[in-house]
Amino acid sequence: MRVLLFGLLSSLCVLVSSQDVNMLLKEIDQLRFQLKKAQSSLTKLQNKCMAGQAIPSDFVQFGQSSYKLVTNPKLAYKPAEDYCRTLHPRAHLVTIESKEENQFLRDLMVNDHGTYFALIGGNDLAQEGDWRWISTGKPMQYTNWTPGMPDNSGNYEHCVTMLDSGKWNDLGCDYVEDGFFCEIDPDLSTESILG
Repeated sequence: MRVLLFGLLSSLCVLVSSQDVNMLLKEIDQLRFQLKKAQSSLTKLQNKCMAGQAIPSDFVQFGQSSYKLVTNPKLAYKPAEDYCRTLHPRAHLVTIESKEENQFLRDLMVNDHGTYFALIGGNDLAQEGDWRWISTGKPMQYTNWTPGMPDNSGNYEHCVTMLDSGKWNDLGCDYVEDGFFCEIDPDLSTESILG
């Protein structure tokens, strides 16, 4: 029985020439290329459709952007950024670019009664002391650090929280605060710097 089966397989192998194998491999490569191209087009189309989504009604507008203070669920930095993305494809942890914007966010915290600390989108994860925004990867131009901060206490404080005074403090990125701010910026890509 084994000899018969081996003979059949040998005959089949002889029928499939190396030219046939090369042709099949070439067709497989072409199909992979077409699949990648179709996936890329689909992703672009999805991003375009999602970018036009309406701003959720629980976001509050200030300037060109819309904001939400999220107090439930309570999350650490990276999960908070991911959660913002579930609210809207252009949402991210907040980027604060002015004293007025900082005051607006501080007022949202104070009006929430019970939120004393909220994560914002700053970090120095790439290089100690080089504070950047998660949404753009750009250096912070405006800051409102509490005096003596950032201090990188314990050599692991690489993310930023806003206190109910409006001042900022650095803290560990795995630390869970009372809440976090999500921002929808109409000019921002749907891609996150953290991925």
